[in-house]
Amino acid sequence: MASAVASSFDVAVLQWLVFRCGWHYLPASAVAFLAGAAVAYYASVRFVFRFQRVDSRALAFGYFAALGLIGMLVNAATLAVAVGTVGLSLL
Repeated sequence: MASAVASSFDVAVLQWLVFRCGWHYLPASAVAFLAGAAVAYYASVRFVFRFQRVDSRALAFGYFAALGLIGMLVNAATLAVAVGTVGLSLL
């Protein structure tokens, strides 16, 4: 459930930045991905995981953000190929 909410938020931010604010889809996808990651982190810490293996919340978020960065790079590369090269519609 936390991932579904985060993913929905990610798509909503992407649509808002591209269609309302006029951003290019690649930087918009990075900002939207980070916004979705923040929602996913909060929901995971608050509702999903009862305990943390790492005592420091800052370090735990650092791990989460590092994994998110890898996901964001995969997301940006996929969008660049799908939209920029293949010509698929953004949404």
